[in-house]
Amino acid sequence: MSDTSATLLDPAAVDALKATLGGMLTRNHRIVLQLTAGLSEEAAREPLVADGSSARWLVGHLVGNRDSMLETLGGERVQDAAFDEAFGYGSKPEGEPEATLAELIAAYTAAEAPLAAALAASSAEDLARPVGKATVRQRFEFLLWHETYHLGQLMLYRRAAGLDNPIG
Repeated sequence: MSDTSATLLDPAAVDALKATLGGMLTRNHRIVLQLTAGLSEEAAREPLVADGSSARWLVGHLVGNRDSMLETLGGERVQDAAFDEAFGYGSKPEGEPEATLAELIAAYTAAEAPLAAALAASSAEDLARPVGKATVRQRFEFLLWHETYHLGQLMLYRRAAGLDNPIG
């Protein structure tokens, strides 16, 4: 038995895992739309702290994160790599493409269907495949956690803009 086969999940466990991860993707997408609803372009460009990011940058960052998820699952990126790099860790607002918040939300939304399809098509062998020092499953789970982490930040931008909590 190889090391990879030792980490394979049985088909029922793979289906359950994919359903859980897919549900999280869908929920995160819905929450991003709720948190950005009513946020003006001006407010979306306003950093919370000096030299900090903005809600606009954060949504662009989430687009890049979804592209990383797609690549991890063997899918095609929604945006070109240069676009995603402009919103990558350590990037500065002056290097961002001149996209509106609405355009960034549309790019984020454009990844929803391909991401769901790539996840649904993943097999136990696909999820156990090594990628760097992790497996596809481990890398994907980290990227999904990373996205979820940033949803709390979007709430802070929303509240700073004087908008209420749309989630409850």
